[in-house]
Amino acid sequence: ILMGFGVATAAGLVTEIGDGTTKYGFSYEDLVMDVLGAGTGAVIGYLDADDLIGFRYGFLLPKSGSATCCQVPGLGPDYSNHIYTGDLKLDGLARRLGFSIGPLKYLMLSATYGTKSYPTGLPENRERLVGIEIGLNFQKILDDVGVRRTTWWGYALHTVFDNVRIPFTAVGMRYDLNHGEWHGPDNGNTFLSR
Repeated sequence: ILMGFGVATAAGLVTEIGDGTTKYGFSYEDLVMDVLGAGTGAVIGYLDADDLIGFRYGFLLPKSGSATCCQVPGLGPDYSNHIYTGDLKLDGLARRLGFSIGPLKYLMLSATYGTKSYPTGLPENRERLVGIEIGLNFQKILDDVGVRRTTWWGYALHTVFDNVRIPFTAVGMRYDLNHGEWHGPDNGNTFLSR
């Protein structure tokens, strides 16, 4: 666990040192987040809580009929339509509390953060969305149908489904920090009309 923490932190530091030699520049904020992410992974590993807590990354669909990239100048890649989740897996919670929750064990509750039209979309279309959603726990589904990480194909399936937020597999409410408006209930792919 300590070696994993060290390697992840060192990778973040080396990346920021490299960025310091380019137009992007060294970002202590990125390094802080790298260390916090590595620390979170270490704590989850130490507590053996990966059946309780997880993190995923995914994509949202772009607004139909309009390109989100490169409408205005921006530094770096376009981070439009990305979504990040912090997941509470109901199966792990129920097991720790000694409850049987039946088919609800295949669900998880997630805190989300997503962006649309960043950083180079038109400013009026940019959205920063924080929210909460309930979605499918594919890790538990794969485990219960017998897909194990001990085979190459099982490992590959778990790598994808344990770490990627699959579109249209969750529903929730999101608050747009840019416009002070609520979205939902939806799957995260809705744009408000502007």
